[in-house]
Amino acid sequence: MLVNKFNEILRNTFPIAIIVAAAFGSVLLFQFLFPAPFAIAPGDTVTVQDPIPNQPPAENTQTPQAPVATPQPQPQPTPSPTASNAILHSVPFVAQAPTGNWHDDRYQNACEESSILMAWHWITGQPLTPQIALDVIADMVVFEQENYGFYIDSSAADTAKLMREYYNLAGVTVKTDVSVSAIKKELISGNLVIVPADGNKLANPNFTPPGPPRHMLVIKGYDDSRGVFITNDPGTRNGESYEYSYLTLFSAIRDYPSGDHLPILAPNKAMIVVAR
Repeated sequence: MLVNKFNEILRNTFPIAIIVAAAFGSVLLFQFLFPAPFAIAPGDTVTVQDPIPNQPPAENTQTPQAPVATPQPQPQPTPSPTASNAILHSVPFVAQAPTGNWHDDRYQNACEESSILMAWHWITGQPLTPQIALDVIADMVVFEQENYGFYIDSSAADTAKLMREYYNLAGVTVKTDVSVSAIKKELISGNLVIVPADGNKLANPNFTPPGPPRHMLVIKGYDDSRGVFITNDPGTRNGESYEYSYLTLFSAIRDYPSGDHLPILAPNKAMIVVAR
């Protein structure tokens, strides 16, 4: 009877035991396959460090630097002409009697007109031939007679006026503060200088002696090493790049009145400055 009772109990509890055993085995298998990354054994001591409390930002102990000023552009002065030991402008040449017709009064007295003509062709860069000069000088003479009533001998002021009005040109001025350094300064600045002169004092051997007392010529350069001005002197066919010493040319510079050989009462110096 007891055996039967035991068998009945075993039959009733066996499925439960099987289930418990399976569950326990599953737990063991899971721990074996996926062990815990960290385990605290009983009795172990774990020290947990308190988090560092928020600290205020560190003070900047460096000395503050003054702000760097941004450089501002400064106005630059207009450069002055640079001095040079020698200057020579390229100016075409023509004699006042372009074809040697010195017997014609229009050309015998055309030193002013031919000086203007050379300066104009320097400005424009146009070629200047004897025929062009012959025609233009004749036309200038007509212009002078119609507008001024004369053409023989023109003062520095009237020569500058003729150049301005005949060519409608503004960059022509007359200066009376004349010196060797003043002439050189104008040449350094890129200008030409036309001067009235006493041809007797020029002592040019190509002139019919003693030379014209009323004359005009173009100064186109200078050379300090030889102490000379370089000119285009229309009073001779050999006048291209003709050189006069500083002393000779400066001493000869002399203005004269407009009109047919009027007396020179006040020997004043003057120069005509022609700018491009």
